[in-house]
Amino acid sequence: MTSSWRASRPVLPMLIAPFDESPCPVRIAWAGADRTIPYARCAGPMMAAVPDADLVVLPGVGHVPMVDNPALVAWTILQRTRYEVASRER
Repeated sequence: MTSSWRASRPVLPMLIAPFDESPCPVRIAWAGADRTIPYARCAGPMMAAVPDADLVVLPGVGHVPMVDNPALVAWTILQRTRYEVASRER
């Protein structure tokens, strides 16, 4: 019963309008063990909607990665933002 309900749900990325150009750097941090929004089914359409995004798969975390591994989430954000700040300072 659960699997047929999940199969009938709309895929989230299909609801996202594509960007012509991102107004700022974008990093998509995908929870590698997310069963609610699975990578295999949803990452392709998401990346197509934001083609210049940087994709990082967070290993071993589920649908709420900031609870599963807050340090990994913080590091993933800081890695991208530190790079942007450093490149602007040059």
